Amino acid sequence: MKGLFIHDIKTLKSMRLFLAIIAIVSIVTTVTNGFTFSIPYMTVFSAYAAISLFDNDKTMAYMFTLPVSRSIYAKEKYIFSVIFMLICSFALSVIGGMVYFVEQGAMPNLVQLLSIEAVALLGGYAVIIYVIPIICKWGNENGRVIASMLAIVGFFLILSAIDHLDEAVIKRLLDFATGIANIPAGALALIGVLIIALFGLVSYGISYRIIKNKEF
Repeated sequence: MKGLFIHDIKTLKSMRLFLAIIAIVSIVTTVTNGFTFSIPYMTVFSAYAAISLFDNDKTMAYMFTLPVSRSIYAKEKYIFSVIFMLICSFALSVIGGMVYFVEQGAMPNLVQLLSIEAVALLGGYAVIIYVIPIICKWGNENGRVIASMLAIVGFFLILSAIDHLDEAVIKRLLDFATGIANIPAGALALIGVLIIALFGLVSYGISYRIIKNKEF
């Protein structure tokens, strides 16, 4: 796995201009829209950028001629994408705090900043576990297009379903949400972490199975 990390890091080094653009866009969006917008938006974007490294140089077939198992290859892509997202998100928080300090003359509320950071990381993680299996199946370029199209279709289907909900269903959903809100914060956080981990394992299992059965 160490060799795969080195390969991805070297790939990133060849994209220095792209990383510089991310930093500039982060500063501009923070100045114009505030860190409450820039941190979630750019964190999700950085997660998507990490995924775009997946076989972008068409070396997947070559990798499997080396002592690299398909399981390790799939696992490394998830770990690398998450680590890259965490580093970018932390850097974005620092940038957001500095811009806020320059504009307001005071440090931002730490609790608010951490809450925004948590939401941003959750969004980026959702992108990672959603997009990687699709790219494993259809390749980098086609996979990103298909993932975007499926997300758009899913969004409109959800809106349509919400419009057609009757009052009884809405009441049950609100009662369910109220019940969840009454759960102690610690237990709720633990349940959330377990659910997130479960979705990640399911996504990894799908990706591994696709790569395992893929012919080159």
